[in-house]
Amino acid sequence: MPEVLITGANGFVGSSLCGYLYENGFSVTGLTRSSSTSQSYTQNKNLDLLKIHDISDIKNHPEYLAKVDVVVHLAARVHIMKERAADPLSEFRKANVQATSILARTAINAGVKRFIFLSTIGVNGRNSGLGTDHPEPFTEKNEPAPHSPYAVSKYEAETELKKICKDKMELTIIRPPMIYGPGVKGNCLRLLKLLDKGLPLPLGNSSNLRSFLSLENLNSFILRCCTGSKAADETFLVSDGKDVPTTEFIRMISEGLKKRSLLYPFPNSLAKGILTMAGKSGLYDQLWGSLQIDISKARNTLDWEPSCSMEEGLKETCEWYKHTGY
Repeated sequence: MPEVLITGANGFVGSSLCGYLYENGFSVTGLTRSSSTSQSYTQNKNLDLLKIHDISDIKNHPEYLAKVDVVVHLAARVHIMKERAADPLSEFRKANVQATSILARTAINAGVKRFIFLSTIGVNGRNSGLGTDHPEPFTEKNEPAPHSPYAVSKYEAETELKKICKDKMELTIIRPPMIYGPGVKGNCLRLLKLLDKGLPLPLGNSSNLRSFLSLENLNSFILRCCTGSKAADETFLVSDGKDVPTTEFIRMISEGLKKRSLLYPFPNSLAKGILTMAGKSGLYDQLWGSLQIDISKARNTLDWEPSCSMEEGLKETCEWYKHTGY
């Protein structure tokens, strides 16, 4: 098994991936910021943990990559609900483009064989449903159409990595949709809290279709990318392989929480107008818009199949939520 270094090791995805790869026989080292207060990674005493001021500082610690075969780069500046930066795109570029480029160059100099970069389906666009420029599910062949500062920075990072790694280090890019699982944060955690409180939601007449990705399925796909020779210099879109309306996703969460889902019909056009005026058009797209992903390339190229059903993944997520007492 290859020696793997995972950045963002204390994060939602990173802490789970470190344990998953270790349990599957990999030699795993986690890299996290020295200011991180999370304890999730260090619960496994068998894993090595390195700390660094920020990813850009890796250039001063090439020894961290000396025996590494594969870097899985998860650390990033992600969506921020209450953005306070005067120039958000500049801040995203600093963390997601510049720091990623420094990490890749340092990895090449250290002899790392493969660089796996976790991007976002936002690079493809905001929606793939009818009434948009993409009436078909997103594929790797779509012309990139990043729709937010975060997605723009991820696309720019992809572009830079392709230039840096060309003929020097194998590159695999993964673009996931919303990821859920134990330890989830962001919008998915907010949805769990709303449903746990039994609050009614105006989504009774939503007829969209969206792709989601369980943490378990993402872990298994990254494992395949660490070892599969056909993953080299490829971009993959991954999901659970099942597209559901937002209402169905909510229903499954409610069942996992053992709560009654209270959904009432609300005119889509009115919802869009209200959220747009409130400066939250992106929230409308997430709840009412369609975002479907075709994972045929992942299946055919790497012989990978999602092993965890959406029902199983959401049940595990709800059990974690109830156990943590949010």
